[in-house]
Amino acid sequence: MSAQEDQNRILALQKGINFRELGGYPTQDGRHLKWHKLLRSGTMNRLTQEDIDYLIDYGLRYDIDLRSEDEAQVSPDKLRNTVVYQLTPVYPFVDQTTGRRFKHRLKHLLGHAKNQPLMGDTYTQMITDSHPQETYRNLFETLLMNDEDNSSVVFHCAAGKDRTGVGAMLVLSALGVDKELIRKDYLLTNVVLGGGDKHAIKAMLTSTGNAQVDQMNAGMGVESSNFDAVFAAIEAESGTVEQYLHDKMKLSDEDLEQLKNLYLE
Repeated sequence: MSAQEDQNRILALQKGINFRELGGYPTQDGRHLKWHKLLRSGTMNRLTQEDIDYLIDYGLRYDIDLRSEDEAQVSPDKLRNTVVYQLTPVYPFVDQTTGRRFKHRLKHLLGHAKNQPLMGDTYTQMITDSHPQETYRNLFETLLMNDEDNSSVVFHCAAGKDRTGVGAMLVLSALGVDKELIRKDYLLTNVVLGGGDKHAIKAMLTSTGNAQVDQMNAGMGVESSNFDAVFAAIEAESGTVEQYLHDKMKLSDEDLEQLKNLYLE
């Protein structure tokens, strides 16, 4: 693997969807994210043997699957058994999600952001519902386990944009990346998916029979308004992003410092 290939934002895979490196991003304390440590992606059920060999050589050791059990069953990840696989679905939401009580709670949580259009309130629920909170806590637990050099964790959903996007927002925030740079990483999905063969990509996103999941996967882009809603909900829940990481992700000051030691240089 050449030095140039070593530091590409978009990995050179034949059948990867939205497969990206998070290495190289600067943090507010003057450091940078290490390469070969943190990856985000869409579904990995159609990776070629060459793709799999590439990822193993790249250092992939942990695969965090944020999809539903139905999605994982219909389109299982294709990787070697040397990669530790964890299925930790973001869906279903388990708290009150319908009716007037929930709508009232959303308005209360979002405050000044309540007039922003949301994708079916789903982004806000990924922040406020106890089930996805547990899922993202698991992601952080795995990141803390990944303590070897050039050993990568990938977290992914189907298109690698919504559930994965929220996960990236939380992880990059914990590592001290500037909020507007996190927004740019989130919106990079529009470039990656928008520049590909949309029909081919949609064909790879197999229907699961779950209407909510299929609706989320059907869209080929992301919106800045949903990014704003996520951070508005975080701040409404806990006051600051750092406090949310303490309260909901159960990360101590020592955990956050350890994450930075592992993923920054």
